[in-house]
Amino acid sequence: MDSSYIDGQLLKKFVINGCQNLGCHQEEIDALNVFPVPDGDTGSNMHMTIEGGAQAIKDSEETDIGAASKLIARAMTLSARGNSGVILSQFFKGLSLGLEGKNQVSPKEFCDAFISGVNQSYKVVKNPVEGTILTVMREASNKTAALMKEDSSINEFFQYFLKEANESLERTPELLQCLKEAGVIDSGGAGYVKIIEGMAMVLDGNILSYVNNNQPSKDNHINTTFNADSVLEYGYCTEFILQLQNSKVDTKNFDIQVINSYLETIGNSIVSFKDDDVIKVHVHTMVPGQVLAQMQQYGEFITVKIENMSVQHSQSKENVPQVKIEKKEHKKYAVVAVSSGEGISELFTQLGADALVSGGQTMNPSAESFIEAFSSLDAENIYVFPNNSNIILTAKQAAKMYKKAKVYVVESKTIAECYGALSMLDYSSDDADEIYNYFQEQASLIISGQVTYSIRDSFINGINIKKGDYISIYNHNIVAASKTKIDAVMAFLNSVEGIEDMEVCTLIVGKDVSVEEQEEAIRLIRETYPNMEVGIIEGKQEVYSFIISL
Repeated sequence: MDSSYIDGQLLKKFVINGCQNLGCHQEEIDALNVFPVPDGDTGSNMHMTIEGGAQAIKDSEETDIGAASKLIARAMTLSARGNSGVILSQFFKGLSLGLEGKNQVSPKEFCDAFISGVNQSYKVVKNPVEGTILTVMREASNKTAALMKEDSSINEFFQYFLKEANESLERTPELLQCLKEAGVIDSGGAGYVKIIEGMAMVLDGNILSYVNNNQPSKDNHINTTFNADSVLEYGYCTEFILQLQNSKVDTKNFDIQVINSYLETIGNSIVSFKDDDVIKVHVHTMVPGQVLAQMQQYGEFITVKIENMSVQHSQSKENVPQVKIEKKEHKKYAVVAVSSGEGISELFTQLGADALVSGGQTMNPSAESFIEAFSSLDAENIYVFPNNSNIILTAKQAAKMYKKAKVYVVESKTIAECYGALSMLDYSSDDADEIYNYFQEQASLIISGQVTYSIRDSFINGINIKKGDYISIYNHNIVAASKTKIDAVMAFLNSVEGIEDMEVCTLIVGKDVSVEEQEEAIRLIRETYPNMEVGIIEGKQEVYSFIISL
């Protein structure tokens, strides 16, 4: 194929094939982790982000490239996960801005839209670092733009772009010392290149079959115990994206409360939000057909998903749908926290968190997950604790999209920081900004560390690490490698400057820590630091044996 223009249908093929090619290489992208710990998730995050766009466009017959790109960008903004996923979603948002109002574009105009995508991506990162996905995006786009002519073909565009993108990717270790030391290229940049490679494959007729990895297997439904004698006890989980239609309503001024008021009469667990002229809805109801019929008074559906929750219940008691959620009382202030682990969730709830978003290392939540949590609250001001440096951008993206409350993102980078801040929960000042600053201050007072295990041999920060060693992490740096979990805990404590002045040490223990190991850790800490109070919390988290709060 040597097309002289790109329209909405060709863009659809590009995005779907790019998504699939990334999916084929997802695990190898995840493995490009600077730290040799079991939390590499860049490939997974980027794939789930672009898969949101692929799912939104796959059945569309839209030929207008401006409209098609807008649909893709909106979906990716909601499905964005992790820092690389958010940056990728913003690249596609910038791409859509560059294509806005256009029916089709030339290859050179398409290249110009890539520049717009790069500019938008840089806007979401407070302090851009060279040697990352941003560098690969920028260098490839700028070099290609310099080579493109008015009559250049789309084949030439991808030829120029991929040559520079791959060269830029290979240079990332020279720009970022941690990559060079770990002997890897940037994972986000590598994921981006795989997407562009997948797009270019379309031109050679190499179309990868599209599979939505987020959809449940048909076999799951075949094996359910829900049968001809069963009773529909839990109703249907009904989700849809509705495109408002100018022929039916005033799309610009349409009040989403019209929809919410109706849904409250026939359903519950309602989560909804409006983005320009598109509305996303989640509701549990016994009569999904009535919901869909009512919604068509306002527009037409982009996507619809209906699942029998009694089937879900029969498959797994762990997934019993909470369909009888009472409408929460109105609050001036509320807290949303990211939690990983049953014990941590219980702790945060006891400390005053109003809603929890499941996630953490290896399972970063999407922007949509945050928006659903915000929507579940009736609050004027919402404070969000991401509790992971790779989730902060996602939380900020969700906060920017949500309009029903003022959302503050407390830049907590660890579970321990959130624990410290919530332990001092205080709304008495009755000043939203002052409360936010107080949360930020309390989180900053916590010194936190983590203990996990190494998945490969490595040499980082002058430390020789063997596969299976337990690693002590402090301030996002590896400070020691030990043969046992307890030795790793003590190595972390010994690395903390001013440890003698610390008054309280809290150990949040993971699923893999035995009672004997807990007791041994407490004994050693008390012997070594007799003036320090030591406490244990059963966090039951994955990946990290110990999360340590000082």
